Amino acid sequence: MPRPKKETAEQKKQNVAEIISRGLGILETARELGTVKLEDTNAVKERTMLYLNDCMNNGVLPDNQSYALVLGHTPSTITAYIRSHSETDETRMYFEQVRELFSSMLSQAALNGQANNIFAIFSQKANFGWREDKHIVVEHQTPLGLPKSEKEIKQLRDKYAIDAKYEDVKDGSN
Repeated sequence: MPRPKKETAEQKKQNVAEIISRGLGILETARELGTVKLEDTNAVKERTMLYLNDCMNNGVLPDNQSYALVLGHTPSTITAYIRSHSETDETRMYFEQVRELFSSMLSQAALNGQANNIFAIFSQKANFGWREDKHIVVEHQTPLGLPKSEKEIKQLRDKYAIDAKYEDVKDGSN
């Protein structure tokens, strides 16, 4: 993915203003529409469609934090709901589908160069449960190399010594 061109201070200011404006819109939507009862799967679905249409119209990827706010909740409330309800609970299953959809959208955006790959991987791990499935273990069997005899050590010492006097030490005494 090519590096983006350097932004001017004015462009950065405009980009930050757009992000804040979007956040204000999400909060305003949540305030106007009120809190969705999480047990009401149909209301959750309706609000989800509203949120996804808003994301599409504004050209932004959906995210868990904004989604929870649009529902009138926090991400931790949604997570607690998922953890505390059975796997057959309709709303829980829907939340899991939405989560997988958001993950897929982020992956597609990264693959198409519309999202930073490093951020996408970090976000997938932080928000969508991605884990490394391989662990590399490096073990040094002989971290200092193969053991050397006393004679080999003396030869190396003599080879690399620089004007120094050495005394042979046996069994810890001079």
